[in-house]
Amino acid sequence: MKLGKRNLGIAASLLFSAATLAPAMPAAAAPGDGAQTYQADYCQDSGYEKFCVKAHGVYNVTTTPSGNYNYTDNGKYEYTWDYPNGDHYESDGKYHYKVLLKADEAQVIHQRTRQTATSPGGTCTVEYDYHYVNGTVNFDNWNVTCS
Repeated sequence: MKLGKRNLGIAASLLFSAATLAPAMPAAAAPGDGAQTYQADYCQDSGYEKFCVKAHGVYNVTTTPSGNYNYTDNGKYEYTWDYPNGDHYESDGKYHYKVLLKADEAQVIHQRTRQTATSPGGTCTVEYDYHYVNGTVNFDNWNVTCS
C-alpha cells in the first residue's frame, strides 16, 4: 500500500493519538477495583492553533485475592485542530484494551483500535488489532487506508 507524502503525516498522527490518549485516560479516574468512567471535554487556544478534545470511556480493574489483575478499557474520542489560515483537522476513534496479569506476568493482552483523521489533504483510517496469550502473539494486524 502506498500512502504518499500528504497522507503519511495523517497516518503518523493517528498512530500517535491512539497510542497516547487511550492508555493515559484512566489515570485521571478514581483508583480501585470496579468499573470507573472518565470523560474529557476541553479546548486550548495557543493563538496559533485551537485544539479540542472530547473523550469518554469506561475501564474496569479487578484484583483477585491470589493477586491476579484484570484490566479492561473501552472508549471513544474526538480531536479537532483549527488554524488561522482556515485549515481544519479532525480525528476520531474508539478503542478496547484488555490485560490479564498473573504474578505480575502478562497472560493476555488484547488491543483493538480504529481511528479516522481528516485534513485538507484527505482522510486516513487506521485499524489495529493485537492479541497476546501466554507468551505468544496470536496476531498483530494493521490496516491503513487513505483517500
